[in-house]
Amino acid sequence: MLSNDCLTPIPGALVEIWQANDAAVYSTANTFELRGVMNADANGHYAFETIMPGPYLNGAQYRPRHIHYKVSKPGYPTLVTQLYFEGDEYIAADPWASQPDAAERIIPLNPIGGGQREGVFDIVLDGFVGIKPNRYGDDGYLMPTYPNPSAEQTSIHFNVFRKAAVKVVITDTDGREVVSLVDRNMDQGRFTTQWNGKDANGSPIAAGTYLATLFMDGKVILSQRVVRH
Repeated sequence: MLSNDCLTPIPGALVEIWQANDAAVYSTANTFELRGVMNADANGHYAFETIMPGPYLNGAQYRPRHIHYKVSKPGYPTLVTQLYFEGDEYIAADPWASQPDAAERIIPLNPIGGGQREGVFDIVLDGFVGIKPNRYGDDGYLMPTYPNPSAEQTSIHFNVFRKAAVKVVITDTDGREVVSLVDRNMDQGRFTTQWNGKDANGSPIAAGTYLATLFMDGKVILSQRVVRH
């Protein structure tokens, strides 16, 4: 568990994990099977032992085997993400696991004997321990949209570093609002919204260049270009 200098450990970060069983079924029992909670140690290390989750059908496509993570630490935005495994046949067609920003979350598993395998998943949280500043500022951050260009749905990922009134708006290049995707009070965390290429009335927009803009408490934090075919 590291700060975003990829060197400084984050001690005591809370790691919550959950997954399906080998038959691709999530437990709903009161025992909360295949779920766990742990804290990183003084060096930012964490570890757990589990079974390999099964792939499950999501619509017409199987989701690759994966483990859900939620990582939180006061002073850092909460990270919610998924871990995948090298060689999984369903990764390429999966809309989440195949995104470029998922590449660092696909890990190899190496045999360690007795039919067991071992892997390492390093987690980097935005921000720094101590007096070092967050390189993304104190308010929030808007990541590049994906896919971009796109003729279908575009994912917009953004971070909120403090409780605020948050808006994510699509405008044309002259600043005219096309559609508002997010408009509510939000706690700190990492979030994703999608734009389907339609305006506020549900009508498809013309091909061209648009802007996705993150606002917090009425202040513009960052804009990213979104190109529609």
